Amino acid sequence: MPDLGPLGHSRPSHRVHGWCSHCHGRTVWEELAAWQVREDALADIDRGYCPNCGRGDCSPTAEQWLTERQRAESAEAAVARTRAECVAIERETDEFEARHNPECECEHAPATRMTVARIRAALEEPKER
Repeated sequence: MPDLGPLGHSRPSHRVHGWCSHCHGRTVWEELAAWQVREDALADIDRGYCPNCGRGDCSPTAEQWLTERQRAESAEAAVARTRAECVAIERETDEFEARHNPECECEHAPATRMTVARIRAALEEPKER
């Protein structure tokens, strides 16, 4: 049986929170804050309900669903293209590095090493996120 609290105390607060502002060591502000937190939690649960008509089915229309599906497919295609481009860049970087002598000390060697390092860092960065 839920705790209804002592006589003169708030029955709803005792039923929901187990205490009220009349309880020893509690304040009106604590009770108010507890009710506000509960109300916020209930609002999160009730997101599927339409605030205008009160219906429980607030799902998207067929047109909205198709639009979102097209956006998702477009995003997936963009991700696939980006992955393919990263693989191609990595392959070309490997080939470039293989053609260039790592012990070469020509005037372009430092810039070449730095460019290869930057490309590798850029390719590795998304994997760390």
